[in-house]
Amino acid sequence: NLPAPTTQREAYGAYQVIRSAEGNKVNVKRALIVEGILFPLEYYSSLRNFFSKVRTHDEEQVVVQSAAAAGN
Repeated sequence: NLPAPTTQREAYGAYQVIRSAEGNKVNVKRALIVEGILFPLEYYSSLRNFFSKVRTHDEEQVVVQSAAAAGN
């Protein structure tokens, strides 16, 4: 099973992850864009939340099983 695709867009950046299965391969396409280097202190909470969500989606697991096991 593959986790659902995820897209997040904020004023200071964007994150997207798409997973797909093709035959016996799993492809993961991930993009992280950070639009800035220094951010005002009032963005700290929002930035922390954004990167926490990025980490959560990066740690999602893919369950792989053989076709024989899937039929049982």
